[in-house]
Amino acid sequence: MTHFGLATLNHSPLFELALDLPHWIEVAAAQGYAGMAPDVFSLRAYQQAGKPLEALGEQLASLGLRCFEISGLNVGEEDSTQQELDELIGMAAALKSEFMTTRIVLPVDDAICARVAGCEARLLEVGCRVGLEFSAGSELHSIDEARHFIERAGLREAGIVIDSWHFFRTGAPWAELEGLPVAQLAYVQLSDGKAESTESDPRETLDARLLPGRGDFDLKRFVAALDTLAFRGPVCLEVLNAQLRSQGPEHYASACLQSARDTWVA
Repeated sequence: MTHFGLATLNHSPLFELALDLPHWIEVAAAQGYAGMAPDVFSLRAYQQAGKPLEALGEQLASLGLRCFEISGLNVGEEDSTQQELDELIGMAAALKSEFMTTRIVLPVDDAICARVAGCEARLLEVGCRVGLEFSAGSELHSIDEARHFIERAGLREAGIVIDSWHFFRTGAPWAELEGLPVAQLAYVQLSDGKAESTESDPRETLDARLLPGRGDFDLKRFVAALDTLAFRGPVCLEVLNAQLRSQGPEHYASACLQSARDTWVA
């Protein structure tokens, strides 16, 4: 059984939208999701409105939903990283988040490795693991680079996030996915896209992702590769799309889940 999670980033304050987190949680439960993948922008707005994050954690638990991931932590300069981490630790603890999506935004060196290791140690204190993301816009550009980083930094329980958009957009070799030990795979973020990238449009990654099965990505092979690895972890629906952004949570959640179920056939 595949455990699908509903990601909130597409409708978040990042896009100047006000997202009602308790309502989204209700929608996810009603439509049959197994968990949520809330974003830091929505959680921050919820807190700034004077609402306790613990209430969201209690709501998730009462509806039998897991918090698969929080998106997320950017590891860069020491001061900004620690400031973000201090905020995110409280979010992870309140929601009992299983992973923290983590991006490396400065060139990898010994200091960055030590910084991420320190972040991992603090996150593990509240039961949250590092989910290391590779992408064209970060300093880790492939599965192998993420694996090497985990080894170099001495991360104890970190896993790699396999985002289908970044996998296909970075031209990641299939051999890297097919050779990834399943123990190093944290979770999947699922969306589709056009075969040709519009490199001149920096907002493509934020506005042009498509529902699974509606684009040109070879998701059939992608799913088959993960099935061969015996991956049974969370699959979070993160479809960042400007047109879908105008739809309410019921329509968005339903469209994401139905397309994912149609696609995720190993």
